[in-house]
Amino acid sequence: GHDDHDDHESHAGHQGHGAHDTNYKRTDVRGFLQVRYAPNDRLSLSVDWKPYYVTQDQGEDIQGLKNELGAEIVWLFGDGDLNFALGDGLEDIVDGLFLSLVHRQGWESDGTWIGNYTDPRIGIGFNLDMVNITLDAGPRFYVPGSYSRLNPRTDFAAELEIAYPIRDNTVLFAHWQPTYSSEGGSGWGVGWQHHIGTGVTLSF
Repeated sequence: GHDDHDDHESHAGHQGHGAHDTNYKRTDVRGFLQVRYAPNDRLSLSVDWKPYYVTQDQGEDIQGLKNELGAEIVWLFGDGDLNFALGDGLEDIVDGLFLSLVHRQGWESDGTWIGNYTDPRIGIGFNLDMVNITLDAGPRFYVPGSYSRLNPRTDFAAELEIAYPIRDNTVLFAHWQPTYSSEGGSGWGVGWQHHIGTGVTLSF
């Protein structure tokens, strides 16, 4: 089924800040707080806050607290239990289909609003034995902050995630998030951007 990991990185409007100099090294502090409500097995709603403390001035980054707020609605077409290794076939595909709507916006540590984006997506989640695979895609409606002097635009965003449980409370995951930008700007151009990440989710 649809398996969302809390430590996905998605900074609203981050593209507008240009390339970061990789010669700089520092250790920042990130947090995550989420409230989730699921009135039934098919519908879930959540809101979250991702504080990010920048420990020192560096390039365009200013020491202080960045803030990102998000909200998500997920609706499953079926029961979310699609496992091809257990004999499910294409006729069972509806069990893995879902719709989601995500909205995110963020503020820099100096209080500048950096913009927001809204992602309506259609996706499918299924298992191959112990491996969970989730794929979703859709338009991204991006509204940059006024500081950037950029117009609102519509991009395309998608995600492929693979998760594998190694214990009851430990899940390894890897994801690929391609985004197609329809317009260029300072630090990026028209075309594809890619984020690839790996990690581990621990439950207690």
